[in-house]
Amino acid sequence: ANQAYQQLAKLGVVEHRERYSRSAINGIKKFWSLTAKGCMFGKNITSPANPRETQPHFFESKFPELLKLLDTVH
Repeated sequence: ANQAYQQLAKLGVVEHRERYSRSAINGIKKFWSLTAKGCMFGKNITSPANPRETQPHFFESKFPELLKLLDTVH
């Protein structure tokens, strides 16, 4: 999954975002979020683990299109 997110980031579909955290290493917690371009493939939902984070939720109907896009990354 992490490798797929790295490839999606290269395509501009997702991005790493940050928030402050007392328990995280260096006080920064990183999480993935859909970009404006990525919103055509899904939506950002509030993380159940922390309301200050989002997590990508991909639309099932757009998944084949997203897989084709992933095939273009080298």
